[in-house]
Amino acid sequence: MNFKDSIERIEIGRKDYPGKVLVWVHGTGWPIKENDQDAFCIHMDDWYSICGRALSRPEYEQACQTRNIEPSPDDTIGKYGDCYGDFGMDHYHTNPENRSFGIRATLNQGRWFGMKTENPNIVEERREAEIARVEMVRLEALRKTYPVDLQAWIDAVGGLERIYTDALSMHGNNSTQLREEGQHFEWLIGHTCLHLGMESSKGCEGYQEPKSFSDDGVYPLLPEWWSGWREADPEHPINRIAGMMADRRIEPYAGEVKYMGYGEDAGDDVRQNLKEWLGCE
Repeated sequence: MNFKDSIERIEIGRKDYPGKVLVWVHGTGWPIKENDQDAFCIHMDDWYSICGRALSRPEYEQACQTRNIEPSPDDTIGKYGDCYGDFGMDHYHTNPENRSFGIRATLNQGRWFGMKTENPNIVEERREAEIARVEMVRLEALRKTYPVDLQAWIDAVGGLERIYTDALSMHGNNSTQLREEGQHFEWLIGHTCLHLGMESSKGCEGYQEPKSFSDDGVYPLLPEWWSGWREADPEHPINRIAGMMADRRIEPYAGEVKYMGYGEDAGDDVRQNLKEWLGCE
Protein backbone atom coordinates (compact mmCIF):
# COMPACT_ATOMS: atom_id res chain seq x y z
CA MET A 1 0.00 0.00 0.00
CA ASN A 2 1.22 3.49 -0.86
CA PHE A 3 -0.45 5.72 1.70
CA LYS A 4 0.13 8.94 -0.21
CA ASP A 5 -1.62 7.55 -3.29
CA SER A 6 -4.66 6.73 -1.15
CA ILE A 7 -5.20 10.32 -0.01
CA GLU A 8 -8.65 11.48 -1.10
CA ARG A 9 -8.26 15.13 -0.18
CA ILE A 10 -6.47 17.45 2.22
CA GLU A 11 -8.70 19.81 4.15
CA ILE A 12 -7.13 23.09 5.25
CA GLY A 13 -8.36 25.79 7.65
CA ARG A 14 -10.55 23.79 10.04
CA LYS A 15 -11.15 25.96 13.12
CA ASP A 16 -11.41 22.87 15.36
CA TYR A 17 -7.89 21.82 14.26
CA PRO A 18 -5.85 25.02 14.47
CA GLY A 19 -2.45 24.80 12.77
CA LYS A 20 -3.31 21.44 11.22
CA VAL A 21 -4.69 19.93 8.04
CA LEU A 22 -7.00 16.94 7.74
CA VAL A 23 -5.61 14.22 5.51
CA TRP A 24 -8.57 12.14 4.31
CA VAL A 25 -7.98 8.47 3.49
CA HIS A 26 -10.80 5.93 3.06
CA GLY A 27 -13.26 8.26 4.78
CA THR A 28 -11.04 8.96 7.80
CA GLY A 29 -9.59 12.40 8.44
CA TRP A 30 -6.14 12.42 10.08
CA PRO A 31 -5.25 15.76 11.77
CA ILE A 32 -1.62 16.46 10.85
CA LYS A 33 0.63 19.47 11.19
CA GLU A 34 0.94 21.05 7.77
CA ASN A 35 4.71 20.55 7.60
CA ASP A 36 4.44 16.91 8.77
CA GLN A 37 2.53 15.43 5.83
CA ASP A 38 5.43 13.66 4.11
CA ALA A 39 6.77 12.15 7.36
CA PHE A 40 3.24 11.05 8.26
CA CYS A 41 2.77 9.24 4.94
CA ILE A 42 6.16 7.48 5.27
CA HIS A 43 5.22 6.41 8.80
CA MET A 44 1.82 5.08 7.74
CA ASP A 45 3.39 3.04 4.94
CA ASP A 46 5.74 1.54 7.51
CA TRP A 47 2.96 0.82 9.98
CA TYR A 48 0.74 -0.85 7.40
CA SER A 49 3.68 -3.05 6.34
CA ILE A 50 3.77 -4.68 9.80
CA CYS A 51 0.16 -4.39 10.95
CA GLY A 52 -1.62 -7.71 11.50
CA ARG A 53 1.38 -9.90 10.72
CA ALA A 54 2.31 -12.99 12.74
CA LEU A 55 6.06 -12.62 13.19
CA SER A 56 8.56 -15.37 13.90
CA ARG A 57 11.33 -14.50 16.33
CA PRO A 58 13.91 -13.86 13.55
CA GLU A 59 11.38 -11.73 11.63
CA TYR A 60 10.55 -9.77 14.76
CA GLU A 61 14.18 -9.11 15.66
CA GLN A 62 15.00 -8.08 12.07
CA ALA A 63 12.01 -5.69 12.01
CA CYS A 64 13.13 -4.16 15.31
CA GLN A 65 16.74 -3.82 14.15
CA THR A 66 15.65 -2.10 10.92
CA ARG A 67 13.77 0.50 12.96
CA ASN A 68 16.38 0.88 15.72
CA ILE A 69 14.01 -0.60 18.29
CA GLU A 70 15.19 -2.81 21.16
CA PRO A 71 13.38 -6.17 20.80
CA SER A 72 11.51 -7.47 23.84
CA PRO A 73 12.14 -11.00 25.20
CA ASP A 74 9.37 -13.44 24.31
CA ASP A 75 8.54 -14.04 27.98
CA THR A 76 7.59 -10.36 28.37
CA ILE A 77 5.32 -10.35 25.31
CA GLY A 78 1.65 -11.30 25.58
CA LYS A 79 0.33 -8.77 28.05
CA TYR A 80 -2.94 -6.86 27.72
CA GLY A 81 -1.77 -4.43 25.03
CA ASP A 82 -0.30 -7.24 22.92
CA CYS A 83 -3.60 -9.12 23.13
CA TYR A 84 -6.16 -6.34 22.85
CA GLY A 85 -4.35 -3.10 21.94
CA ASP A 86 -5.66 -1.07 19.02
CA PHE A 87 -2.59 0.65 17.64
CA GLY A 88 -4.46 2.05 14.67
CA MET A 89 -5.86 4.90 16.79
CA ASP A 90 -4.87 8.29 15.46
CA HIS A 91 -2.76 9.42 18.43
CA TYR A 92 -0.19 6.71 17.59
CA HIS A 93 0.22 8.23 14.12
CA THR A 94 -0.75 11.90 14.01
CA ASN A 95 1.61 12.91 16.82
CA PRO A 96 5.24 12.41 15.70
CA GLU A 97 6.33 11.80 19.31
CA ASN A 98 4.05 8.74 19.57
CA ARG A 99 4.94 7.05 16.29
CA SER A 100 7.88 5.01 17.56
CA PHE A 101 5.74 3.73 20.41
CA GLY A 102 2.97 2.71 18.00
CA ILE A 103 5.48 0.87 15.80
CA ARG A 104 7.08 -0.88 18.79
CA ALA A 105 3.69 -1.91 20.18
CA THR A 106 2.55 -3.19 16.78
CA LEU A 107 5.73 -5.24 16.37
CA ASN A 108 5.24 -6.76 19.84
CA GLN A 109 1.66 -7.54 18.93
CA GLY A 110 2.85 -9.18 15.73
CA ARG A 111 5.32 -11.28 17.67
CA TRP A 112 2.52 -12.32 20.05
CA PHE A 113 0.42 -13.41 17.06
CA GLY A 114 3.44 -15.41 15.91
CA MET A 115 3.92 -17.02 19.31
CA LYS A 116 0.27 -18.12 19.37
CA THR A 117 0.68 -19.56 15.88
CA GLU A 118 3.78 -21.47 16.97
CA ASN A 119 2.14 -22.72 20.18
CA PRO A 120 -1.68 -22.64 20.24
CA ASN A 121 -1.63 -23.61 23.94
CA ILE A 122 0.57 -20.72 25.07
CA VAL A 123 -2.24 -18.70 26.66
CA GLU A 124 -3.39 -21.61 28.85
CA GLU A 125 0.19 -22.58 29.68
CA ARG A 126 0.97 -19.05 30.79
CA ARG A 127 -2.21 -18.85 32.83
CA GLU A 128 -1.31 -22.05 34.65
CA ALA A 129 2.26 -20.86 35.18
CA GLU A 130 1.02 -17.58 36.67
CA ILE A 131 -1.35 -19.43 39.01
CA ALA A 132 1.57 -21.59 40.14
CA ARG A 133 3.79 -18.52 40.64
CA VAL A 134 1.18 -16.70 42.72
CA GLU A 135 0.62 -19.84 44.78
CA MET A 136 4.34 -20.20 45.43
CA VAL A 137 4.58 -16.58 46.61
CA ARG A 138 1.58 -17.13 48.89
CA LEU A 139 3.05 -20.35 50.25
CA GLU A 140 6.42 -18.74 50.93
CA ALA A 141 4.68 -16.00 52.93
CA LEU A 142 2.57 -18.58 54.78
CA ARG A 143 5.59 -20.67 55.73
CA LYS A 144 7.09 -17.67 57.50
CA THR A 145 4.25 -17.99 60.04
CA TYR A 146 5.10 -21.62 60.90
CA PRO A 147 6.74 -22.12 64.32
CA VAL A 148 10.46 -22.81 64.17
CA ASP A 149 9.98 -25.62 66.70
CA LEU A 150 6.50 -27.10 66.35
CA GLN A 151 7.05 -29.63 69.14
CA ALA A 152 7.96 -26.83 71.54
CA TRP A 153 4.72 -25.03 70.63
CA ILE A 154 2.73 -28.25 71.15
CA ASP A 155 4.31 -28.71 74.58
CA ALA A 156 3.61 -25.07 75.48
CA VAL A 157 -0.14 -25.45 74.87
CA GLY A 158 -0.47 -28.66 76.85
CA GLY A 159 0.87 -31.40 74.58
CA LEU A 160 -0.47 -33.59 71.80
CA GLU A 161 -2.94 -35.40 74.07
CA ARG A 162 -4.57 -32.16 75.10
CA ILE A 163 -4.91 -31.11 71.46
CA TYR A 164 -6.56 -34.45 70.70
CA THR A 165 -8.86 -34.35 73.73
CA ASP A 166 -10.00 -30.80 73.00
CA ALA A 167 -10.49 -31.63 69.31
CA LEU A 168 -12.64 -34.59 70.30
CA SER A 169 -14.72 -32.34 72.56
CA MET A 170 -15.13 -29.81 69.75
CA HIS A 171 -16.19 -32.63 67.45
CA GLY A 172 -19.16 -33.28 69.73
CA ASN A 173 -20.68 -29.95 68.72
CA ASN A 174 -19.25 -29.75 65.18
CA SER A 175 -19.62 -33.25 63.80
CA THR A 176 -20.04 -32.47 60.10
CA GLN A 177 -17.66 -29.59 59.34
CA LEU A 178 -15.79 -30.10 56.03
CA ARG A 179 -16.88 -33.70 55.79
CA GLU A 180 -17.40 -33.44 52.02
CA GLU A 181 -13.84 -32.15 51.63
CA GLY A 182 -12.35 -34.88 53.79
CA GLN A 183 -10.72 -32.35 56.11
CA HIS A 184 -12.93 -32.52 59.17
CA PHE A 185 -10.05 -33.62 61.40
CA GLU A 186 -7.84 -30.79 60.12
CA TRP A 187 -10.66 -28.30 60.77
CA LEU A 188 -10.93 -29.53 64.35
CA ILE A 189 -7.16 -29.27 64.86
CA GLY A 190 -7.03 -25.71 63.49
CA HIS A 191 -9.77 -24.44 65.79
CA THR A 192 -8.41 -26.36 68.75
CA CYS A 193 -4.93 -24.91 68.23
CA LEU A 194 -6.39 -21.41 68.06
CA HIS A 195 -8.26 -21.91 71.33
CA LEU A 196 -5.32 -23.52 73.14
CA GLY A 197 -2.85 -20.97 71.82
CA MET A 198 -4.90 -18.07 73.12
CA GLU A 199 -5.60 -19.72 76.47
CA SER A 200 -2.00 -20.79 77.02
CA SER A 201 -0.73 -17.32 76.11
CA LYS A 202 -2.25 -15.90 79.28
CA GLY A 203 0.57 -17.36 81.35
CA CYS A 204 3.35 -16.28 78.96
CA GLU A 205 5.69 -13.33 79.09
CA GLY A 206 4.49 -10.65 76.71
CA TYR A 207 0.81 -11.47 76.99
CA GLN A 208 -1.42 -8.39 76.90
CA GLU A 209 -5.13 -8.66 77.53
CA PRO A 210 -7.28 -6.72 75.04
CA LYS A 211 -8.19 -3.34 76.48
CA SER A 212 -11.21 -2.72 74.26
CA PHE A 213 -13.35 -4.33 71.60
CA SER A 214 -11.08 -2.98 68.85
CA ASP A 215 -7.88 -4.05 70.63
CA ASP A 216 -6.62 -7.52 69.68
CA GLY A 217 -4.23 -7.73 72.61
CA VAL A 218 -1.01 -9.77 72.42
CA TYR A 219 -1.06 -13.57 72.49
CA PRO A 220 2.51 -14.95 72.25
CA LEU A 221 1.33 -18.48 71.45
CA LEU A 222 -1.38 -17.47 68.98
CA PRO A 223 -0.97 -19.71 65.89
CA GLU A 224 -1.25 -17.46 62.83
CA TRP A 225 -1.63 -20.62 60.77
CA TRP A 226 -4.73 -21.90 62.60
CA SER A 227 -7.10 -21.43 59.61
CA GLY A 228 -4.98 -23.49 57.22
CA TRP A 229 -6.99 -26.69 57.35
CA ARG A 230 -7.32 -26.69 53.55
CA GLU A 231 -3.58 -26.29 52.93
CA ALA A 232 -1.91 -29.12 50.99
CA ASP A 233 1.60 -28.20 52.20
CA PRO A 234 2.89 -31.23 54.14
CA GLU A 235 4.98 -28.85 56.28
CA HIS A 236 1.91 -26.95 57.46
CA PRO A 237 1.60 -27.33 61.26
CA ILE A 238 -1.98 -28.59 61.02
CA ASN A 239 -0.96 -31.34 58.59
CA ARG A 240 2.03 -32.25 60.74
CA ILE A 241 -0.11 -32.46 63.89
CA ALA A 242 -2.72 -34.50 62.00
CA GLY A 243 0.08 -36.83 60.91
CA MET A 244 1.13 -37.34 64.51
CA MET A 245 -2.38 -38.64 65.22
CA ALA A 246 -2.95 -40.43 61.90
CA ASP A 247 -3.91 -43.67 63.65
CA ARG A 248 -6.81 -42.06 65.49
CA ARG A 249 -8.31 -39.50 63.13
CA ILE A 250 -11.63 -38.12 64.24
CA GLU A 251 -14.05 -38.80 61.40
CA PRO A 252 -17.14 -36.68 60.76
CA TYR A 253 -20.68 -37.94 61.13
CA ALA A 254 -21.71 -39.26 57.70
CA GLY A 255 -25.50 -39.40 58.12
CA GLU A 256 -28.24 -36.91 57.35
CA VAL A 257 -28.20 -33.60 59.23
CA LYS A 258 -31.81 -33.14 60.30
CA TYR A 259 -31.45 -30.25 62.72
CA MET A 260 -29.64 -27.04 61.82
CA GLY A 261 -30.20 -24.47 64.53
CA TYR A 262 -28.80 -21.00 64.92
CA GLY A 263 -28.42 -18.61 67.82
CA GLU A 264 -30.15 -19.71 71.00
CA ASP A 265 -31.60 -22.81 69.29
CA ALA A 266 -28.20 -24.14 68.17
CA GLY A 267 -27.46 -25.98 71.39
CA ASP A 268 -30.80 -27.79 71.41
CA ASP A 269 -30.42 -28.80 67.77
CA VAL A 270 -26.90 -30.12 68.36
CA ARG A 271 -28.25 -32.28 71.18
CA GLN A 272 -31.07 -33.55 68.95
CA ASN A 273 -28.57 -34.50 66.26
CA LEU A 274 -26.37 -36.31 68.77
CA LYS A 275 -29.34 -38.15 70.17
CA GLU A 276 -30.29 -39.46 66.73
CA TRP A 277 -26.71 -40.15 65.61
CA LEU A 278 -25.29 -41.71 68.74
CA GLY A 279 -28.32 -42.64 70.81
CA CYS A 280 -27.38 -39.99 73.42
CA GLU A 281 -29.97 -38.69 75.87
